[in-house]
Amino acid sequence: MAPTCKTPAGKAGASRDSFDGRSHDLFTAAAEYRQSPRHRYPTAPGSKGHGVTRSTSQAAAAAIAPRVSHLRRVALDALARLGTATAVELVDATGLTREAIQPRLSELRNLGLAAPTGERRANPSGKSAAVLTVTDAGKAAIACAGGCGDG
Repeated sequence: MAPTCKTPAGKAGASRDSFDGRSHDLFTAAAEYRQSPRHRYPTAPGSKGHGVTRSTSQAAAAAIAPRVSHLRRVALDALARLGTATAVELVDATGLTREAIQPRLSELRNLGLAAPTGERRANPSGKSAAVLTVTDAGKAAIACAGGCGDG
């Protein structure tokens, strides 16, 4: 049986596989997510566009799906370690590409695990970028993914 974790509201009893009652595992993008209409973005990688663009986007989403769990976890762990960061700062911290990190940050935001601080920082290009931080739900998800008990 999976360890019991506390939800952000402090309610015990949710297993690691149903951390917040919304998804099986906040870091997992298993094949069942891609196949079920109930499990779409942000739980599984998304796609957009129309016609040829849509099919290309869908193919890219399907190709990245096996790695999403790992990439999402790397992004959230790095953000927790840094405290606050922009996407480019997380690219530097993780060694991953921006194309791998940016969508994971969007997913983490939509899942309520990361949130903007309201601050903006200049990127090396000189453009202003949103600064993110891990939410209480994100901290709880990290704790549960590491194995937790009732307390």
